[in-house]
Amino acid sequence: MPEEEHKIGLGLREAKQELITLTKRIEEVSKKLSDARIKNLMGTESTEYKKLYAELETLEQQTNQVREWYNIGLSERLYDESKRLNTLTKVLIGFTAVLAVLTIIDILSKVL
Repeated sequence: MPEEEHKIGLGLREAKQELITLTKRIEEVSKKLSDARIKNLMGTESTEYKKLYAELETLEQQTNQVREWYNIGLSERLYDESKRLNTLTKVLIGFTAVLAVLTIIDILSKVL
């Protein structure tokens, strides 16, 4: 059996776990950001607000990256499956050809 190629994309489990972790972190930062926004509206200039907003943007970028890596993994699996289906199709065509030859031989043996 040939050695399996190294896959660069994420599988479903890895992507799901990473997205759950990032989503929880986004919720935490969003809550802190909303509290900091209220302080900002009350007139107190807060560097915490800017830091939290930057962190939220970073987390959203990481979420998008996880989705992109999952899409790459999905494409890799689809490619592997298409190769497998292509091979199976060739095998079925071969079996069909063998059956056709055997059928012709059977018909000719009955006629002669």
